[in-house]
Amino acid sequence: MGNLGVDERWVHRPPRPGTGKGQSTTAGPVRVRVNRGPRPPPRRPSWADVDPRVPVAPLRGAPLLVGLVIGLTVGLLAGVVIGVTESRTPPAEPASQSMGALGGLPAVQPAVAATPTVLASASGEDGPWVALTFDDGPNSRYTPEVLALLQRYGAVATFCMVGNQIPGNEALIREVVAAGMALCSHTRTHDLDLPHKPLEQIISEIVGAHGDLVAVAGVPVRYYRAPGGHWSPVILEVAATHGMQPLGWSVDPRDWTQPGVEAILDAVDRQLQPGGVILLHDGGGNREQTLASLEVLLPRLVEEGYRFGFPGAPPPAD
Repeated sequence: MGNLGVDERWVHRPPRPGTGKGQSTTAGPVRVRVNRGPRPPPRRPSWADVDPRVPVAPLRGAPLLVGLVIGLTVGLLAGVVIGVTESRTPPAEPASQSMGALGGLPAVQPAVAATPTVLASASGEDGPWVALTFDDGPNSRYTPEVLALLQRYGAVATFCMVGNQIPGNEALIREVVAAGMALCSHTRTHDLDLPHKPLEQIISEIVGAHGDLVAVAGVPVRYYRAPGGHWSPVILEVAATHGMQPLGWSVDPRDWTQPGVEAILDAVDRQLQPGGVILLHDGGGNREQTLASLEVLLPRLVEEGYRFGFPGAPPPAD
């Protein structure tokens, strides 16, 4: 009849009345046969067979093993990502090399190292030399004329440009660079009271203007000049730590006050020494007197044997 599950077990039977006179059946263990029906096939134990009342001992070392596996996986993935990134990223150019001018323009690289001190002179070889600087441009009216005069006499100069003058003058800035001139950041808004402003505003004025100028010109900007020459230890440090040499001057004819052409020329004659840095302006107001003074000053400097260079750097090679 198949595989019947027949089992014998002892059960306790309660007492019951006897079957005859004076006879009775007492309580006690009785051996009985129990038919449990067909026996099911054996099965493998599962987690469902675990009695939830019985605590299960945790696997020792499991957290450590899982952490080790995760750490190895993350490390391998990070190594792959870094390797791919390094293989796709070109090596950074040394600070002494050009960043590459937009449209193939030449990049001027004055040989200066930024330090938190104001540079107002420099030295060169082969006779006296002078550094011309022009502030508050670019100006669509006066900057092109200043540039033409400089080129006529084979002179170079450093143009200290204000950030809010950049929009609309992008092509002019590239023209200045293409002519072999150097650039200088002169803040975004020409704030004369900048030393007394919060640090966030100081950084925005100095570093922000520098970034705007570099983005348009496509060449490094190695100098920073404080509006009005108003310096502070914080301003010096911010400029230097961002690769800009604080730039001052040793000759100031105050051309921005429009004192007259003769007054401008006389002031230069009195103050200029070999290696001097002359402060002039190509923006910020009417600069007709500055232009007229340059037409006399440039040939005079050439006749006196001066060579034209950049602050803190020898004159460019011929």
